Amino acid sequence: HVLYNEKSDIEVVLHEVSHALLRKNFEHPPRWFNEGLAEFLESLETKDGRIQVYTNHAHINLCRQLVSDKEVNLSRFFSTERAYWQDKRQQQYMYAVSYGIVYMLIKKDPKLINQSLKMLKEGKDEKVLFTELFGSFRNFESHFRFFYR
Repeated sequence: HVLYNEKSDIEVVLHEVSHALLRKNFEHPPRWFNEGLAEFLESLETKDGRIQVYTNHAHINLCRQLVSDKEVNLSRFFSTERAYWQDKRQQQYMYAVSYGIVYMLIKKDPKLINQSLKMLKEGKDEKVLFTELFGSFRNFESHFRFFYR
């Protein structure tokens, strides 16, 4: 049982449980995938006896703003990921883009998350992963920009 006073309390529990579940099945997932999926799953709610996932509009709006301002370079995002997660000033960006990637994949086709997880577990890096899913990394970036325009 979890006692909570506010909706944000249960969101934290869902976020952290999603990390535990992912790590149970994948010892060292990439941080973008781990956090993006956790951010996505923390918005689970039950309504009329059904589980629903609600959109994190703050992350979506930031992704849209970043795309509009031409501030998203996904190749740089993945190559600087480790350093950026350590920089507190970059964490809002990192969480939003990580969520944005996971959200886009799920909205395009929920099977893309399963395929991504499988390829990441096989040791494929993001460039190979998104090249296989979208034909090229450049196509993946184009899909991301189009999705958040």
